[in-house]
Amino acid sequence: MLTFSKAFSVKTSAVLMLVCKLLAREQNYNKEYHTIYILFLFCLIRAGVLNASVPLNLSLYLIREQEYVPWATALEHFQSWSKLLSESAAYKKFLQYMRGLLEPASKHVGWEDSGTHLQK
Repeated sequence: MLTFSKAFSVKTSAVLMLVCKLLAREQNYNKEYHTIYILFLFCLIRAGVLNASVPLNLSLYLIREQEYVPWATALEHFQSWSKLLSESAAYKKFLQYMRGLLEPASKHVGWEDSGTHLQK
């Protein structure tokens, strides 16, 4: 007999496989979809359904991301992680990971106050 937890697990696995495939491809997909996937994965972590390593690995695509909305969504969740980890031994590793993610984006955006509000 298929229970709710087994059914949820199967559906979650299928969705995660799809998300992995979509985020692994070049940036041919709508940015709103990327944002929804990021939000979905972090919500699954909060619900205790997903291991934190999954969105951490998938968030590596952000190195290539230059749009504001996916970054804003991810950073909102990473900020809450930063607060949770700030008193732990893992915090230093987390900060190193975040520096690696943020460096390409900060180089792309730069420090000049030019462009639209989404480009700044």
